[in-house]
Amino acid sequence: MKKLYQNKEWLEEQFRTVKYAQVIGKSVGVTGDTIEYWRKKFDIPKHPERKYHRRRKNVDHDFFESIDTESKAYWLGFLVADGCLLSSAKGGKANRIEFNLKMEDWDHLEKFKKDIKSDHEIKPIEKNNKKRGFISTVCNLRINSTKLCRDLENLGVQKRKTGNEVMPDLPEDMVRHFVRGYFDGDGSITGDHNYSIKLCCSSKRLIDQIVELINSELGIDLNPQDYSEDGKEFYIIESRNQTNNPKILRYMYKDATVYLDRKYERAMELCSPLQ
Repeated sequence: MKKLYQNKEWLEEQFRTVKYAQVIGKSVGVTGDTIEYWRKKFDIPKHPERKYHRRRKNVDHDFFESIDTESKAYWLGFLVADGCLLSSAKGGKANRIEFNLKMEDWDHLEKFKKDIKSDHEIKPIEKNNKKRGFISTVCNLRINSTKLCRDLENLGVQKRKTGNEVMPDLPEDMVRHFVRGYFDGDGSITGDHNYSIKLCCSSKRLIDQIVELINSELGIDLNPQDYSEDGKEFYIIESRNQTNNPKILRYMYKDATVYLDRKYERAMELCSPLQ
């Protein structure tokens, strides 16, 4: 015996008045997938209000194509430190940039959105840190763009970048902005009068590049120390020298227009003015 939803006229009438196949299916005791099967079989159009295309989000897909501004160099460094490239399909190529920052840094992601001309939504999400046994709320930003990911890969950013981070070949006047971006992501300033500057990195190559840069630009020798935690190696450079520290902070933050507010304010407190 033919079921009610197998009657074309009846089903057409349902889709003229009801938006969702799941709702129609529930009324006759079947799943929405079953209703969709028969809708397609009869070539019945969906409810008029369902005829829409998902709105594309705005973003400057060419933002990282050429690192020729302070903003681009800074965000490249920050992304290498605190961002990641992901793929929507398992084993597929990267097609999404993602950030998960502390809730206090929500405004920093708003800066990134503005610079990259994005209207993607920042959302609070819960992250479960199973190793340390707690759940934290972070501000999450996801931007889908194959072009952005390809350009980042051309700059040495990998989908599984941890341990493989590298400073790309940048114009000389862009390098300190990259370093500031990386420091804002993975660096710290602790203490007051006798303060220390610390930078953590999981990549031996990148930490050596930064050490070499600080030596060539400022004449300061920093010795990276290697550590291991949960079977993963990482490296730390730290300066406690109260003569060298203001030089390092001024190198990164002097005349900067893009920065993490809380670290810039600390730098201003400790060696103001930055000159």
